[in-house]
Amino acid sequence: KSTLINEMFKSYNGKDGNITVSNYPSTTLDIVDIKIGGLLIKDTPGLVISNSIINSLDDKYIKKVNSKKEIKPVTIQIKDKGAILIDKLFRIEYDTKESSVTFYMSNNLDISNISLNNPRLKDLEYKEFNILGNQDLVIEDIGFIKFTKETNVKVLCNNDIYMYLRDRLI
Repeated sequence: KSTLINEMFKSYNGKDGNITVSNYPSTTLDIVDIKIGGLLIKDTPGLVISNSIINSLDDKYIKKVNSKKEIKPVTIQIKDKGAILIDKLFRIEYDTKESSVTFYMSNNLDISNISLNNPRLKDLEYKEFNILGNQDLVIEDIGFIKFTKETNVKVLCNNDIYMYLRDRLI
C-alpha cells in the first residue's frame, strides 16, 4: 500500500512520496496522512497473517520471496507421479495423467522437477489438494500455481503455511 501511495504522490506532484516502504510486513506502524491533489489518503498498517511464511523466513529469504522485478511465469510439463521443489521452502508431489503447471512467484526462487525418490524436503508436514483443471493453488505470500488438468498434489513445507484453491485467474 505504501509503495502504491508513494507512486501516486510522485505521479501527481512530481516528487517522491515520503512514506517508508520495506520488504517486511507491518512496516507502517501508525496511520499516515498524505495529500494528493484535493484528496487526503490514509496509509494504514497492514494485517499480519499468523500462518504466513514471511513470519518464519530470515532476511535473506524475505528478499528472495519479495521480488521487486516483474514476475516471469515458469511452466513445467508433468506426467504420472513426481515432485517439484520450490527452492528450500516447498516440495510439491503430484499425480496426474498429464498437466501443464505454471508458477507465478518470484523468479529468485529455484523451481525444479525431481524424482519422487529424491529425499529433499520429504520429511516435512504436508497438505493434500485435488486440483481441478480450472483452479490455482495459492501459497500465501509466495504466489500461485496454475494447473491445466486435474492433479492430486501433496504440498510439503516446514510450517502450517496458509494455502488454498481458487478459480483460475489466468
